[in-house]
Amino acid sequence: MPSTTLMPGETFTGTPEQILTDVIRLHGRRVQAVIGRRLGRRDPQLAEDLTQEVFIRLWRFYIAPGTVLDERLPALLTVLGRQVLCQHFNRRRNHETALDFTDPEQSAARTATGPASEVPHLAALFGDLERAKHDLEVIAADYRVAHRAHVNARTGLRTAVHPEAVARCTARVERLARAERLALDDFQAAAEDVAAYRAAWNSAAGEQAGTQVLR
Repeated sequence: MPSTTLMPGETFTGTPEQILTDVIRLHGRRVQAVIGRRLGRRDPQLAEDLTQEVFIRLWRFYIAPGTVLDERLPALLTVLGRQVLCQHFNRRRNHETALDFTDPEQSAARTATGPASEVPHLAALFGDLERAKHDLEVIAADYRVAHRAHVNARTGLRTAVHPEAVARCTARVERLARAERLALDDFQAAAEDVAAYRAAWNSAAGEQAGTQVLR
């Protein structure tokens, strides 16, 4: 196997455990760096934990079942990384909601009678919403690419004749079908993020007269 990256047509070889070790050696630092930048704060332990989740998913859904990994692995790791990040932000948002709004009546009373500092910061909420919308646009584009690749692979399978070509096309269809499902999960999670941030903005905007409610 190459010492740095795979060239077109090359694949990872060896036992599943060896393949996982090679993948982590080649891509572990890059995946962790990307996740660390997306977190937007200095928390190397959290970035390391989420990176481990990425490779656990790769092992569970690809390496262990015997999927052949080739030069397109970086794109797959990008999809897995985005999915892990989306789920992390969903968990964090749900946790913060539980802490802040366990008792809606008390929360409303604090807003009505307490100092202005207790009202959610609208500028921060708007920034979160805009970032979530941008992420959704990027992820939607990724899903369209994954969907087209899957459709093209199915077309190639229907026209394959020789047994080797059929086997190769079948494996490609299965791999791209999984990638499309992951991209769809990623898109759905990003859409939920946008809806949640929009709802948070509207909730906070309703507490301040003259603030525009977003649709």
